[in-house]
Amino acid sequence: MEQKQPLLGWTEFLTVNRGWLFTEEVTFEQAAGKAPIPPSRTEFWQKNGKVIVAVHLGGPISVRSQSATPVASTP
Repeated sequence: MEQKQPLLGWTEFLTVNRGWLFTEEVTFEQAAGKAPIPPSRTEFWQKNGKVIVAVHLGGPISVRSQSATPVASTP
């Protein structure tokens, strides 16, 4: 399979796709599901009409639901 366009880094990708992406800075505790994301933010996202990408210190990060079952740690 031939690549038609070069891969972009996060900053370049976000710049090119700013029209349909919106970033939301979250704390590490929020991303880990240990601290809540304010309801006012989730309400705003629902009305925003863009795809929301959580970022921590400017880079994309996954956000774990607070209702998710904790993952057992390995010794």
